[in-house]
Amino acid sequence: MRFELQSRALRLSLGGILLLLSAGLVFLAARRLVADRLAASPRWEDWERASRLEPDNAQYPFQLGLYWQNNLQQPDFERAAAWYRRAVEINPRLTDAWLRLASVLEILGENGPALEAYQRARHNWPRSAAVAWQSGNFQIRIGRTGEAARELHRAVENDSQLMLPAMQLCWRAAGDAALVLDVLLPKEQRSYAAALHFFAVARELDAARAAWRRLVQLGQPLELPAANPLIELLLERRQGEEAAAVWREALARSGEGSSGGKPNELIRDGGFEREVPGLAFTWKWYGASGASFSLAAGAGRNASQAGEIRFDGSANPDFNHLQQVIPVRPSTTYLFEGFLRSGDISSDEGLHFLIDDPWDKEKVRAATPKLTGTQPWTRLTTSVTTSANTTLLRVAVRREASQKLDNKLRGTVWVDDISLAPASGDKTQNRK
Repeated sequence: MRFELQSRALRLSLGGILLLLSAGLVFLAARRLVADRLAASPRWEDWERASRLEPDNAQYPFQLGLYWQNNLQQPDFERAAAWYRRAVEINPRLTDAWLRLASVLEILGENGPALEAYQRARHNWPRSAAVAWQSGNFQIRIGRTGEAARELHRAVENDSQLMLPAMQLCWRAAGDAALVLDVLLPKEQRSYAAALHFFAVARELDAARAAWRRLVQLGQPLELPAANPLIELLLERRQGEEAAAVWREALARSGEGSSGGKPNELIRDGGFEREVPGLAFTWKWYGASGASFSLAAGAGRNASQAGEIRFDGSANPDFNHLQQVIPVRPSTTYLFEGFLRSGDISSDEGLHFLIDDPWDKEKVRAATPKLTGTQPWTRLTTSVTTSANTTLLRVAVRREASQKLDNKLRGTVWVDDISLAPASGDKTQNRK
């Protein structure tokens, strides 16, 4: 009998406990439901009530911080900072709240606490490019360029698309190529090639040279296009000898050092067997009104490939739009040979080869006879002697504008087997 009474009392006690627990859970659920509804309200006062109802929920103070920071009519940055601080007190892992707190503190002029907030955000998310990017930008703004470059380095490592804007930021802030190359960028070929292109576009020759040195120091094989921005900039500044030296280094590291063909041959791809790359010291097609260029398979002298230029009869071009610039030595005689074939060239002004110094066209200049009408493959030769100041020669397919009334150019010309080499008595020219 006593046992029954004790069992009944135990059951009543357990039932009471379960009832209390259930009531507590119902209360908590109801409180959460009310808080969520208040948080969904458009009124900030309701959000504050939600925060009081759910004091351990960091999202409510974070939402209030956003409201006061982004309020276009009446922003209150101090209030926003207070709410963000409350959010990170509740949840120190809330990275967005740390970032928002940092941005508001910067507006309030509290750069030290702002820096600490950025550091806490990075501690939470060390591999986040977005966190490193925002922190780096902040440190640029407060003049800590060295720390900014290190922070932006983390951003670039985790998101390569940030490489160019990061270089722009650091260069604009410090104008220091070493900071960009040695601190900001990862020590890899892709980064240094991007820096070389960036500095060349900005016309910063010394910085572009430094980027090229970093590329070479890696000791890795290179693609020829990597050197092209520096070479083009050097040519723009008329630094022909240095441009040639960079070209030779690029050729050696690309494995394309030999031009092929005859001994001491200087022309690259004189038979047009490869796509025209448009790089410095290779064939370039500049485009001309009424003309088009392509590679014609089977049209060459020996059924190989040839360059083909078509004129559609719509223009009277002063034409030199297919050309190659070649590094040469001063005071040296060079022998030129090239082959042209023409089909229905309609104008009195025919096509020929012109070899000249692109920087001194009047002093160093040689031309071959012209082809008009329809002509079979014709060997055209000439020689040219460079002046004491010549470091480059240009070989171009040339046609002067006609002075006649019926002057529109129609027809096709094929180009093949072009060669330029030092005369046999002069062995001083290195292969390019």
